[in-house]
Amino acid sequence: LAAAKQHALSQTESIDLLFRTIDDISAEARRVRLELHNLVKARKEELRGEIVAGGIAALREHVAALNTRLGKSYMPTIAADFAGAIKGKRSIDSLRDAVSTTLANAKIEASAIADKIDTNLKTLRELAADHAFLFADAAQIVLKAPDDLTMLVKSRIADHKAAEEKKEAETRERIRAEEQAKAEKAAREQVEHEQREAEAKIKLEEHLTTSQQREDARQAEIAGAVLAVRANAESHGGQDEFDNWRQGGTAAPVANVVPMRQAQPATPATPPTLT
Repeated sequence: LAAAKQHALSQTESIDLLFRTIDDISAEARRVRLELHNLVKARKEELRGEIVAGGIAALREHVAALNTRLGKSYMPTIAADFAGAIKGKRSIDSLRDAVSTTLANAKIEASAIADKIDTNLKTLRELAADHAFLFADAAQIVLKAPDDLTMLVKSRIADHKAAEEKKEAETRERIRAEEQAKAEKAAREQVEHEQREAEAKIKLEEHLTTSQQREDARQAEIAGAVLAVRANAESHGGQDEFDNWRQGGTAAPVANVVPMRQAQPATPATPPTLT
């Protein structure tokens, strides 16, 4: 019995060691399995990122090629939801197919936009060749629909021409007003000049009339004095005495000489007028 008991105890120790060894191996296997799972998951995420990045790069290259064709960076940002396209996809092939499909659709959309921009650029070159300064926002308006762009171009050019015509009309009106003002000023100056000349002429005529009247009065006074002297001379000494007086001889008697009244300037029958 003692030997059997000892034998059983020795076997129990081996079984315990076996179980502990199995547990250790199971734990190591689980650790390795988790590590491999994480590595696979990380690599899968890495592949997903690479596939999405490849699609983005391919779309960017396509847009750059379209801008080169257009001659300038007219292309807008093309939306392509690569991340949403691969959502729920598990295999690498399904990821690549989803990204390829999204990329193809984005390229088709980008090419259509580039064709529209090319058409709009041709419209601008044809309709706005002489009015390029009106379209500084060409990079924005070329994204419009061709019909809308055509209407916009025609409207801007028409508005510009109308503004120019209005400006020219205002300039002509201003010049006409200035010329009219100059003409009116010259006319006023001419009238004032003529008025001054007429007034000066009237004054001169009045002065000449007054002078003539004075001269006539003086001559009449002299003539009267001569007649008076002659008459006085004849009555006192005859013609010889009068001639002697005229030649500076002795003064003739002037007892009967009566001073003549000064003639007053003639008053015009009517007041002077000026036409």
